[in-house]
This record gives sequence, C-alpha cells and structure tokens, in this order.
Amino acid sequence: MGKPSSTEDIIFRRLSLKYNLSESIIKEICHSQFEFTSKKMKEFSLKEKTDEEIKELKTNFRFRGLGSLYVSDKLLYNRHKIKKDGDKN
Repeated sequence: MGKPSSTEDIIFRRLSLKYNLSESIIKEICHSQFEFTSKKMKEFSLKEKTDEEIKELKTNFRFRGLGSLYVSDKLLYNRHKIKKDGDKN
C-alpha cells in the first residue's frame, strides 16, 4: 500500500485498521454529519420568510462527540439578502 497523502488519510487509515472497516466506510461515517448539516441548511426556505422569521429560526446542530455548530441569524439574514438581490437580476 502507498503512503497516505494527507493527515486526514492517515487518520482514516488508522481508524480503518483499528475497527477493521474499510477506509471508504470510515470516510462515510466521518463525513455523514457534515452532509446532513449541509442538506438541512439547504432545506431552509428563506424566500418565503420575513427578516423576523429568519431571526427566530433554530440553527443549532449538535454532533455527538464533536460539539455544536451554530449558524447565526446574521449569517442567515445575509444569505437571504444575497438570494433576494440575486432574484431581482
């Protein structure tokens, strides 16, 4: 086997050996939480929401063993504003 090319690859390799799983399964496990978050963020339908409704959205994601990801209402508002401005063009 060739030498892994990055720190991430080294970690995946070590975990795959430790748990007797393929590296592809280890990668899926590690990346799944971020794919879930990305999917949920894309599901936020901001076009129909007012600025006040955007501020009230719950945007905390908790990852077991990693902690929490918080997306501020300011970030969502800016995203909403950009999309809104983009629709006018």
